[in-house]
Amino acid sequence: MSDKENTLDEEFLEEELLEGETQEQKAGDEKENVEEEKSAEETLSEELAKEKDKFLRLFAEFENYKRRTSKERMELFKTAGQEVIVSLLPVLDDFDRAMKELAKSDDKEVFKGVELI
Repeated sequence: MSDKENTLDEEFLEEELLEGETQEQKAGDEKENVEEEKSAEETLSEELAKEKDKFLRLFAEFENYKRRTSKERMELFKTAGQEVIVSLLPVLDDFDRAMKELAKSDDKEVFKGVELI
């Protein structure tokens, strides 16, 4: 009976050891799964942070573009009128000299024609 008891005890111990090992493996697997889930969550949160940063930079770049183009447009309107007036100054000076010279002459019709121009 002692041999039977020993073999039964050994079998029982082996089964308990196997069950303990499987439970430890299950616990280890669960920890790995939790770690994998955490790492998956961490990677997703990192990706989300990267995308948010990318979006904010793109939005800021677009805002800067809008400001720059409106500023350039305003400068263009200011300088466009300036260029026309600067190009007309010599012509106006010539007409002023012509008016002074024609005022000295007796021909009123020519003076009136230049004055109209």
